Amino acid sequence: MEQTKLWTKNFLLGTGINFLLVLNYYLLMVIMTEYSTVQYHASSSAAGLSSSMFAIGALLARFVSAPLMAKTGRKKMLLSGAVLEVAASLLYFCAADIYIMFCIRLFHGLSYGIASTAVSTIVTGNVPEKRHGEGIGYFMLSVTVGAAIGPFFGMFLIGHGGYPCIFGICAATAVLCCAGSALLPSPEEETEKRTLVSNQEQKAVRVERTESTAERPHGLERIFEKRAVPISIVCAGIYFCYSGILSFLTPYAEQTHLQTAASFFFIVYSAVILLTRPFTGRFFDRKGERFIMLPAFVSFFIGMLLLSRTHGSILLLVSAAFVGFGIGAIQSCGLALAVKNSPEERVGYVNSTFYIFVDLATGLGPFLLGFLIPAAGYRGLYLILAGVTVLFGILYLAVSGKSRRRTERE
Repeated sequence: MEQTKLWTKNFLLGTGINFLLVLNYYLLMVIMTEYSTVQYHASSSAAGLSSSMFAIGALLARFVSAPLMAKTGRKKMLLSGAVLEVAASLLYFCAADIYIMFCIRLFHGLSYGIASTAVSTIVTGNVPEKRHGEGIGYFMLSVTVGAAIGPFFGMFLIGHGGYPCIFGICAATAVLCCAGSALLPSPEEETEKRTLVSNQEQKAVRVERTESTAERPHGLERIFEKRAVPISIVCAGIYFCYSGILSFLTPYAEQTHLQTAASFFFIVYSAVILLTRPFTGRFFDRKGERFIMLPAFVSFFIGMLLLSRTHGSILLLVSAAFVGFGIGAIQSCGLALAVKNSPEERVGYVNSTFYIFVDLATGLGPFLLGFLIPAAGYRGLYLILAGVTVLFGILYLAVSGKSRRRTERE
């Protein structure tokens, strides 16, 4: 029974740490472009780069996180990232010019990438095997809620506290994250003894290889878990589309005179995920990933299509609901599928691989999609992204089919 218990103290604490990391990230994401323009009189391209530098830093961290965790351990990696997160959050008060801000954003992205990869690996690596979909789904709610509350409060605090207030709140969340990381027990990665298990129900016991007996990865395996790459590419494609909402919803709302409704877009988005997450994870475990993933792709497509056609507040918020269910289910079930299809001792590399692709798509998306806006406009952009969603839905079917055939052979 103990081996199938999900709601442990460690699970809740790790999920809370991840929420604080994401909240810190998104609080700054929505204000950084405007802050750079106002504070440093930066051009639009330089202001945009101040946001992108964070994604670049996070991406660089993903490349080194897995091999570093293999050497130092997950707990030490998490603590190191959390301490760096505090330092990065405090440095915003000291940025004298835009170039120093670029460096701070890059450093902050590195600290975030290190800490988030470590805590994700700790939590997902200890979710009971038979509850992968459910457990990882609940864990990913920390990302969903943080990505909704962060932008909402970021926009609110600009007019009700100013930038110093936002930087202060980010520093406070980083300190709480550091304290939580210190309290999170270290996984028994190198000291756990192998146990003879007679009952099939006890297969979720985690038996990590020690450094002396584990095969050392070579080449790209030092960074990527190859079995996690296909589904990571699929999820990255959806995040590429979603980055168009994160980056261009505000100017689109101004153009269509829907600013008030747009401020609640991410609240509706996260509320839908909160309401649907309890059953999406269970259905993933009991009925298979296609039972959830296929409706999720359809939902995301409908959301993007409605967003491209909206002329009123109600339709905008309805599109938020469809987008919320779509990306929420794809995000959590995609990571669960990556973990499920990969060797247990490679879970750190699975998380690193998944987030490398997602971060790359999120970072490059706004830059590349910006070239479409002069020709297609915001409505045309979202219509194009609805079509891109269809393409990645087809790619998912191909990836899922190949995964099923491999599982049957094994």
